[in-house]
Amino acid sequence: MARVCELTGKKPMAGHRVSHAVNRSKRRFLPNLQNVSLLSEALGRGLRLRVSAAALRTVEHRGGLDAFLRKARPQTLSVRAQAFRKQLLAADGPDAQAKRAPTRRKPPGKKAQKAKLRKEQKSAAAANPSSPPAASPPASSETAAEAAAPQTQSP
Repeated sequence: MARVCELTGKKPMAGHRVSHAVNRSKRRFLPNLQNVSLLSEALGRGLRLRVSAAALRTVEHRGGLDAFLRKARPQTLSVRAQAFRKQLLAADGPDAQAKRAPTRRKPPGKKAQKAKLRKEQKSAAAANPSSPPAASPPASSETAAEAAAPQTQSP
């Protein structure tokens, strides 16, 4: 049986056992897996899972197995947990799925905004090839003629 948490996907990690003399030898850090039965209130039945202690705390924190599975990403769940999640979402009905808030994404950064602007300018230039490309405004409030003229102070 694989040492993988069925809800969070936690796996063994590799590291070193370090002696007092700082000699290093390879070791594995295993997840604290427990066999537990979790009850689903929506489906009215239980599910036996092999879960890490941290995942068990998270399930309790989120308000039970149903709430955890609704919020969990399917990629982190085991095949059995994914099937249970599908049953749970099907039992909720289509109107409950529509009410569920969409996942929030970070707003695009400055680089992404600039790239989008450049892409729009290129597509506009391709659509209208007869017009010259848009000139950028001067960097400061002075025009080129004012900058070239000698500045004199009047008394």
